Amino acid sequence: MPATYVFGTAGLHRLVWPSARRELLRLAFETGFRDFDTAPLYGNGLAEAEIGAALGPVRRQIRLTTKFGIPVSLYGAARPWTFMGERALRMVLDPGYRARFDRRDWSVRQMRSDLEGSLKRMRTDHVERFCLHEPLDVLSDGVWDDLASAAQDLKRAGKIGQFGISGEQPCMAALAVRPGLD
Repeated sequence: MPATYVFGTAGLHRLVWPSARRELLRLAFETGFRDFDTAPLYGNGLAEAEIGAALGPVRRQIRLTTKFGIPVSLYGAARPWTFMGERALRMVLDPGYRARFDRRDWSVRQMRSDLEGSLKRMRTDHVERFCLHEPLDVLSDGVWDDLASAAQDLKRAGKIGQFGISGEQPCMAALAVRPGLD
């Protein structure tokens, strides 16, 4: 079986100009990448918005993975031209800026909201893979059951293909054996 290469977009926001970000995504596609990994966290929505802008014309030829559960302000998607400056200002003026990325929200409401926002930013009606983004602890059975049930509903609705988890935390092994994961 041939290797699958995934183009990750976690650092895409470090390119200052939208044209450079979009050109990089198009170049990735032209050189053979067909899987793109992103999340609302990446550039505060900016990476997903750039995927939608750059790869919309080839959407049927690519597979998208996005994530949910880390609540962030989506100012990157709203203001891509000023993102770098705004982010720098926020980091200087708000000493707790980075600590916000340590919060998680595993509610079904957040799951659905994150997915709908991601779909809108990426200009698509579905993603191939939808994952919990870096769980910091093992989720309770009740929370897990609610998320797995909601994921099944999203699959039946055609909004997601597979449900998974992503991250490198110690709790991943315990989560990976939970029912409902693809």
